Order: sequence, then C-alpha cells, then structure tokens
Amino acid sequence: MRAVHFDDYIGTFGGTVVPEGSFDAFALRAQRTLDADTFGRAGQAVASESTDAASVKNCICALAELFYLQDTGRIHDVQKETVGSWSRTYLCGKGISHSAARRQVEETFLAGTGLLFRGR
Repeated sequence: MRAVHFDDYIGTFGGTVVPEGSFDAFALRAQRTLDADTFGRAGQAVASESTDAASVKNCICALAELFYLQDTGRIHDVQKETVGSWSRTYLCGKGISHSAARRQVEETFLAGTGLLFRGR
C-alpha cells in the first residue's frame, strides 16, 4: 500500500523536485526505508491514520526528494562559494553521508513522534 501519491506530494507537501514519472519509484523506496528505520511503526501510523500519519507522509515526500537528488547527482557537498568572479569548492570525502542526510530528514519530520525510538 502506497502511503503517498503524486497529488499529495504536489498539493499537501508542496513538492516541486521529483517529476511525476519518477515519483512513485522514489516514494516507494522512501516509504520502505522509513518503515525499516522506524521498525515498522511509520507504516502502522499511516495505516491506522494516527496523529503522526501526516508527519510520516511528509517525511516520505522529503525522503523521496532526497533520494531523487542523490540518484541524479544533483546533491553536491559544497564547501565554499563565491559570487564575484564565480567560484565553487567541493568537499572531498568529508561531506555528509547519504545515511546521515536521510537521518536528518527523518529527525526533521519525526523528532517529536517517538517513531524513531530505537528501544523497546
């Protein structure tokens, strides 16, 4: 069962990054990843339409965007930018990892829900 559809992504979340033709695949990947990271609690929240369901759906949309940007190479670890005489310097090997970026997104949307708790 898909938790988020493209109409939700555009309308409720306000997404503009992931094209419609690619959204389902990235949303499904995001949903499965989030469900694994929350030990199944995210999926339960959506299925039961709990008070956390909206937060979970928004997190799935944000993760779908993150995965899309990572897979298309549009995320770069910029260390420094200069506007006059345009310059850009990238980090080499010391940027944030994909798993750390994913965790930041999850914490942004689910920090107060208890869904990310790793204990019993």
